[in-house]
Amino acid sequence: MKGSEKQALKTIKELGSCSPERVARKIAMSAEYAGELCAGLLEDGYLSKTGKGEYMLTPGGEKVISRTLIHGQVAILKGP
Repeated sequence: MKGSEKQALKTIKELGSCSPERVARKIAMSAEYAGELCAGLLEDGYLSKTGKGEYMLTPGGEKVISRTLIHGQVAILKGP
């Protein structure tokens, strides 16, 4: 899973159900790209779509987010 996909999932978790446009505004990406991310995450089973056309996390999406929050990101620094 790409970093931008994880970032979209985290944003949707934080906002509850929301539109791709709202995801785009929150994480500074184009609405078109956010829509593509959400559509892909829907197809992969990480998001579901509400009757209002918004997206929300599925249990699979929750699992990815909880795993990401537990492990976090590790930066590897290289010397000169």
